[in-house]
Amino acid sequence: MEPYTEGMKAEVDAYYFHHYCCHFSQPPIADVYALVPQVMTWDDHDIFDGWGSYAPYLQDSVVFQGVFASALRWYCVFQQHCKVEKKLPVAVYEVDGRTAIVACDMRHQRRPDEIVPLEHYMKLSMLCTQLPEEIEHVVFVSTVPVVYPHVKVARTVLNLLKNGLLRCLLGSLGAKQLNQFGEPELMDDLDDHWSAPDHRDERRFLIEILQMLSKYRGCRVTLLSGDVHVCGAGKLISYPEPSEEMLRHDFRYMPQVISSAISNPPPPGGLITMLDFCSHGGRINRATRHTMTRELRTRTGVRVVLENKRNWCEVNAEKEDGGHALIFKLRVEDSPGDLKIIKQYDIKVPPLQKLNGQYYDTRTKHHGGCFVA
Repeated sequence: MEPYTEGMKAEVDAYYFHHYCCHFSQPPIADVYALVPQVMTWDDHDIFDGWGSYAPYLQDSVVFQGVFASALRWYCVFQQHCKVEKKLPVAVYEVDGRTAIVACDMRHQRRPDEIVPLEHYMKLSMLCTQLPEEIEHVVFVSTVPVVYPHVKVARTVLNLLKNGLLRCLLGSLGAKQLNQFGEPELMDDLDDHWSAPDHRDERRFLIEILQMLSKYRGCRVTLLSGDVHVCGAGKLISYPEPSEEMLRHDFRYMPQVISSAISNPPPPGGLITMLDFCSHGGRINRATRHTMTRELRTRTGVRVVLENKRNWCEVNAEKEDGGHALIFKLRVEDSPGDLKIIKQYDIKVPPLQKLNGQYYDTRTKHHGGCFVA
């Protein structure tokens, strides 16, 4: 086993410290951080690409664990302003008395077969049930989208790359074939996603927790994510699907808003075409369906749901009968660095409201196994 020496630790600490200082002190970044309140949670790039989704022989190595300890230390200093032992696994922030932002740490204890440990889900449930009655919306921050296209054959293709097959296909999508550990370069990204085979049951568990929160607390849940270098939208909704007029009464209706880091370079067009093609919906449980939605109108085509251009998202509240709606405004660049042409796409999320004293329900019966909210 390779040792992790004091010299290596000092170099890694110096790297993270100077990396934060260099980027946070840039005038535009410093101005924004001084003027705009921040709610921060980390993802793999705050540690290194793919953290938590590597094979155990790498994930548990002393070098990986040593690098993680330094990344955690400086993340707490610069983003959480606390000691490591004081960092919260689940944080809840109230905004304007009607909206709560819930951020769950999905990296600290991530494993190839588990994103969030069970005790953190219990903490999530406890904190959300204690929200004030005035809260109408819960914005749940999942660094990786819960609703996102899944390329079913991708894992098979990437495994074949180990034997030197189909490398030209992956190269045409703009990606390297193998990383420095001899693993397919995109494999950690696929393993990161909620739709990965090892995470599907956990995704269903998370969604059902949020459905129970929505139903019994009477608040609308919206999923807000980034990480994937694109923008777009999807939704969770009851199955059979209710009419447009009934959406505000459907506690299973949860929009998914995707707006990735504004400084990240977008993925190549070939990859976007593949993701668009695989954007058809599916079932989460017997009463819930997931699908991508076409909120962006930047390209023509039947399944055009994602945009590989720099973007950011602004969120506003809008008063309406029976409560407040949230308006998620996706701002999309027309070309890199061109601030003159910014296209805006609005996603309106209505509050959750009862109809004749109850919510819309599919009347699905329970037949054992997982519960259905």
